[in-house]
Amino acid sequence: RRSEHLIINQARIIECQNRERVAFKMGLPKKEGEHMDIATFRYNRLLNHLLIFSTCLFAFFASDRAAFGSNAQLSLTQQEQAWLSRKHAIRVRIVDCPPFIFFDKDGTLTGMAIDYMKLISERTGVEFEYYSSDNPPNGPINSLINHQGPDIHPLFDKTPDMEKSVIFTNAYLETPFMIFTRTDNKKLLAHINDLVDMKIAIFRGTILHEMMKRDYPDFNLMPYADDSEAILAVSSGEADAYIGNMVLASYLMLTRGPYNLKIAAPTPYENTRFSMAIRNDWPELAGIINKALALMTPGEQAEIRNRYISVQYVPSDPAVIIRWALIVMAIS
Repeated sequence: RRSEHLIINQARIIECQNRERVAFKMGLPKKEGEHMDIATFRYNRLLNHLLIFSTCLFAFFASDRAAFGSNAQLSLTQQEQAWLSRKHAIRVRIVDCPPFIFFDKDGTLTGMAIDYMKLISERTGVEFEYYSSDNPPNGPINSLINHQGPDIHPLFDKTPDMEKSVIFTNAYLETPFMIFTRTDNKKLLAHINDLVDMKIAIFRGTILHEMMKRDYPDFNLMPYADDSEAILAVSSGEADAYIGNMVLASYLMLTRGPYNLKIAAPTPYENTRFSMAIRNDWPELAGIINKALALMTPGEQAEIRNRYISVQYVPSDPAVIIRWALIVMAIS
């Protein structure tokens, strides 16, 4: 117990507020004797610390970190100034995607992406008009391509195909994909291929859904209308596993749960890097937004993050933390 306490202190991880609601842990196969129960408890506890650290480490940092926090003033070209002077009505499509975009209990539009857009508006004078839509994902995208509205999709994972049709800003939010299972699922997942005989809940029509269909055609994918429904399907036993955005899923579990889920394993896919997608006949708007993003300081970005994720951490070397995790398992 003393060794475990020292190791966790050395990692300098500060636990999430209301940690009793966090259901993230990884189970070990049970063996004989009470000693294995203690080992499982210690292992689960450390994995919970590592998850909290990982959430902070990966989530919401600017993808091009060097482009943020400049001391320079907003300097617009003549073309950008002329574009601003026309006072365009800029329509922004919103979807329920907490903690990035959502309506709070009072019906107020909020979220991390919305806070970024508010700062952009304050710095540039650009005025955004927000509207929601129940249309399938491809509907607003096609309208964006055809300049029929929306004019901006604020949360978009850039792809080479889409770059031919719309303009993307610099990436400003980032988060990884993870595999979630129920806490009572004792199967230890070492790789995504271990899901081959399981029912996998996933958000229908997303890039992740398309990649999974392409890369794992033999998997039993169960598409749902959104991440909330997919998570609930696993929690209720309708599905065995859920694959999705770690930060979005973590937020849903903490605020709309509690759900009896845990993070079981990572996926082989690269992190989601969110940009803003803009109609391709408004390159001036993309330039203005990129310049406003570049002026945001690390402190301003941290303030936005901390409004929605009740987690703090003191940076440390992830490789060292992983080694400490192995040490704890050996001690147990």
